[in-house]
Amino acid sequence: MSCFLCNKNFVKNKPWLILINDSLYIDEDNQPIGETIQFCSYLCSRKYTKGLPNWGNYIVNKVDFEPYYLCPIIKKPMKEFEYLTIQEIQSLTEEEKKEYYSEREKFGLNNTDKDMIYRELEKEDMTTYLIELEGEYSSESDYDDY
Repeated sequence: MSCFLCNKNFVKNKPWLILINDSLYIDEDNQPIGETIQFCSYLCSRKYTKGLPNWGNYIVNKVDFEPYYLCPIIKKPMKEFEYLTIQEIQSLTEEEKKEYYSEREKFGLNNTDKDMIYRELEKEDMTTYLIELEGEYSSESDYDDY
């Protein structure tokens, strides 16, 4: 027996993956060549099964994979939370504000130091915003010296 792709012989080791040859490897008369197809490693099997739909149904040696299962672990990169300025927050709708603060809380749980810094900056930004807002609504006549 040898690997279907690289022709490595299985003298000492058993095949890594064995698939039932259910018309996977056929001759010019559309007849299956052999009862099974063997692969020596994950890389060889992956090269062959990459374009094969539902290839898990063809696995003969499923017992070998029970503690591991044939599913790769793919970590999705976490989307970096984008802190908004007070002016940007004020321009959001009430629903968008709720969603923003909810996402900020989730992000802050895992990034306490960064969240603490941004909260301090937000307080300063809010103070500045309120001072500017107060200045817009006050008039010159309110502060007349006489």
